[in-house]
Amino acid sequence: MEDDPDFRLARDAYARTLAIGGAQRERLPTAALEALAGDVVSLLASRLRDAPPEGDAPGTPSPAAFDAFVRALLDSDAHRAADHIDGARAMGAGVEAIYLGYLARAARHLGALWDRDRIDFVQVTVAIGCLYAIMRSLRQSLPAVRHQDPWRHALFITMPGDDHRLGAAIAADLFRAQGWDIQLEGPADRAAAVTILMGSDHSVVGISASRNAQLSELIRLVSALRICRPEAFIVVSGHIVEEMQDLQELVDADAVVGSAPSAIERLEELIANQRRTARGR
Repeated sequence: MEDDPDFRLARDAYARTLAIGGAQRERLPTAALEALAGDVVSLLASRLRDAPPEGDAPGTPSPAAFDAFVRALLDSDAHRAADHIDGARAMGAGVEAIYLGYLARAARHLGALWDRDRIDFVQVTVAIGCLYAIMRSLRQSLPAVRHQDPWRHALFITMPGDDHRLGAAIAADLFRAQGWDIQLEGPADRAAAVTILMGSDHSVVGISASRNAQLSELIRLVSALRICRPEAFIVVSGHIVEEMQDLQELVDADAVVGSAPSAIERLEELIANQRRTARGR
């Protein structure tokens, strides 16, 4: 299986997201980490609200398999947790079954344990980080949103508190000149951004942030968007890119860029890679 290109892509994405989680734990204050963990718990648990009863979906894990998966998460054994998912997929479980039977269910279970003080902050943060990384690794297997040009519809938003939209408006015009269909929105909090994205068919989200004080909220926003639309490409730009040289290590974005031309160039590369991957299936 390790020679399978999709497997390598999944493992690379998984390793990258775990590294991001480790960098976040080193840099963010405890309150910000707790808020991020809470976001991921609730969003993963609710992403597929109409999950069928246990045993109804093909590929649903047995109680023993699910318990073993949760133990791996709580033991902070990221690779063992990922091996459970690889094993389920090798046995024929589809991405939806993984989301329903493992990820969303485990998020609900961890949230319940956390609410009852059965697990501590470190356990839930690391476990949720592993769940998020696994979800990220499944991205290559998700169908892309389809419309007339499935790759060049983008949502541009600015962070709350950033009232100056000139930079985003200029970027939107430059993208449109290259044939992109751009929806430009003003400052949007997490709930608003998720609502806009879920009600649209955008394949790309561009986020403009201006200050390093926005880092915690930016990380939470990207995480929310990633969970709700895992197949979308997320790009971060704005003055924060100049202020924080290690931004890519902290934010789970597909690209961190300093200019619109750089963003267009990077997205063209990502789109080309995605098309090659789709053709290879």
